[in-house]
Amino acid sequence: MNPATFANIPHAHSQDSVPKLMGKVLLALLPATLYGIVLFGWPAFNLLAVTVLACLLGEAVCLWLAGRSVRLGLLDGSALLTGILLAMSLPPWAPWWIGAIGGAFAIVIGKGVFGGTGQNVFNPAMLARVMLLVS
Repeated sequence: MNPATFANIPHAHSQDSVPKLMGKVLLALLPATLYGIVLFGWPAFNLLAVTVLACLLGEAVCLWLAGRSVRLGLLDGSALLTGILLAMSLPPWAPWWIGAIGGAFAIVIGKGVFGGTGQNVFNPAMLARVMLLVS
């Protein structure tokens, strides 16, 4: 994969591409994510898996509808990061459908409506968390 196919983040002043920056953030979240799975067990793992899958599916649908490359869009890591952040903000015993609805909302409304990566006003995962809390 050619890193030149990814644009730089509009608000960050760095030469890092989006996938490289997302990779750094995901690496930083890895210890806390693994500890949460060890501490809370299968419910936490299942919620994490459902939330990440919902975010990836929502991202793929938004990219497909926008006529952009689904493969490149999914490989930038932003949907994966959104799914992990949302799952880590939810209680581990939350029903699976809460993670699915929250993940889809985070990507479609929180990210897709505002123009995609770097264009959103609010963090998509936290916007979904607020929506789930209010509803």
